Amino acid sequence: MGCQTGFYLLTRGMTNEQVLELTRRVLGQIIDHRGPVFGAERKGCGNYRNLNLEAAQLECRRYLDVLDSRPVTFQYE
Repeated sequence: MGCQTGFYLLTRGMTNEQVLELTRRVLGQIIDHRGPVFGAERKGCGNYRNLNLEAAQLECRRYLDVLDSRPVTFQYE
């Protein structure tokens, strides 16, 4: 597993509602972030050119919009 292979969410002992709330909160924090991004410089990451805050915020907004646009029917297990 590398640092750019996807979105991972590992939990233990949380309800589906807690997982959804946590996901929404983290996506909101990313969307609202203003400032430096860890590893977004040559010294910090060999793939630093791939770290684009605006692109990440756009994807988080799209993900959050999907979560907010339909009833919650998933079961996180």
